[in-house]
Amino acid sequence: MDLLIATQNKGKLREYRAIVAGLNINVLSLDDVGLGKLDVEETGDTFKANAELKAAAYAQASGKLSLADDSGLCVDALDGAPGVYSARYAGEGASDADRRAKLLAALKDTPDEQRTAYFICAIAVFNPQKQIPYVSLGKFNGKIAH
Repeated sequence: MDLLIATQNKGKLREYRAIVAGLNINVLSLDDVGLGKLDVEETGDTFKANAELKAAAYAQASGKLSLADDSGLCVDALDGAPGVYSARYAGEGASDADRRAKLLAALKDTPDEQRTAYFICAIAVFNPQKQIPYVSLGKFNGKIAH
């Protein structure tokens, strides 16, 4: 069975290949199916919606079973921010260090007991023949350190 992993992230592609190693699954990259230039805008207001958008778009463009994910950090003291905007939290082109610095600055006066947060990941698999998404959500609770 072919499975298209809808990401430009080479590290993520390696991780998915490792996850399905030993199974009868042929993991394909976007470049393998000629879709390396297709960029699907994440316009959803939830991680689930964004994962579904990407999985459906790549499945329909390729005709292949496609897997996409969306994930991010939600901080309770910031009303759930950065949320679905985690990758763009500090602006376009910002580094991980820039995003961490902005987050820590936003929480500088927040007491430890109010620094609760969670990381959430949505994974969607879209079957282009059935036009149905299958979605799984995972959540990991924690606190933001200083």
